[in-house]
Amino acid sequence: VLLYDKAPSRRSLLKNRFHAQEGIKVLDKLDDTQGGCDIVLLISVLQYVTKENLPHLLGEVRALLKPGGLLVVGDILSPTNRLADDVAALLRFGRQEGFFLDAVKGLARTLGSDYRKMRGRLGLSTYRVEELIGALTLAGFHAQPLTGNIGHARHRRSIMARLTKAGERHEKEDADLGAGRPAVADRGDDHRSGAGGAPASRRAALRPGALSRSVARACP
Repeated sequence: VLLYDKAPSRRSLLKNRFHAQEGIKVLDKLDDTQGGCDIVLLISVLQYVTKENLPHLLGEVRALLKPGGLLVVGDILSPTNRLADDVAALLRFGRQEGFFLDAVKGLARTLGSDYRKMRGRLGLSTYRVEELIGALTLAGFHAQPLTGNIGHARHRRSIMARLTKAGERHEKEDADLGAGRPAVADRGDDHRSGAGGAPASRRAALRPGALSRSVARACP
């Protein structure tokens, strides 16, 4: 699994957190992995990307993917989403996973933080699903919404997009993924597992809820 954040301070935090975990590497730049990824995940990212900069970001992602590779965009903030819905989703998730008190403390810290002030001043980017699909199509992807969100906020949306190659769109696999049915993807003999580096030539089932786990095989 390859992790990247444009902010050096965030990359430093990621390195400290995952330095001892086998199969995870934090990148300082993206150049070394161009054209080498099967899957790229953008989870809870686009709200910080202006619509003017979105085509540039999608171009960067396109350069990372192998022909026919997958892009999963999750936790999309739409114009109709409310802050109250986000708060309720986080508290519900905290209760389910056993960190409810920590979630409450985190919300309290956010209320008094510079982040809240910046969010109020600058706002967050919101995207309609149809709008994002149009942008992905222009960037050379075949995109469609997933039935569920990749993330804890069920009121948000996710999109799965495949990089088109030579007119081939893998429409059968895409339809299965969009409907929540497993689609079988051959990883190829030259890939390595993110856990232990064992060959990953066997086939892997990709489901909307399992895509985040499948990223362990995403990049060699």
